[in-house]
Amino acid sequence: DDRTHLPYCEAVVREALRIDTLVPSGIPHVATADTELAGFQIPKGTLIINGLDYINHQEDVFPEPHTFRPERFLSDDGQQQQLALEHDRSVPFGAGKRVCAGES
Repeated sequence: DDRTHLPYCEAVVREALRIDTLVPSGIPHVATADTELAGFQIPKGTLIINGLDYINHQEDVFPEPHTFRPERFLSDDGQQQQLALEHDRSVPFGAGKRVCAGES
């Protein structure tokens, strides 16, 4: 896989997908059961929209969120940061089991 040998190229792709979110509101989901999340009650059948544009531009997660900086995805030595999925805060296509149609 060439991607592991091209860390800056991979970082550029990830930053491009982060800064210009392709699907700003994400793909809508519906709660399949009554759920509580962070103290909020979400009834079964509630339409849930991720708000990806907001997620990808949070200043506390991505400093200078409107500045194109691929380096944010690289470690100090210029290598691609190996982020486990649960720690990867970049969500260009959404979240959950159906995060990306290309991964299905």
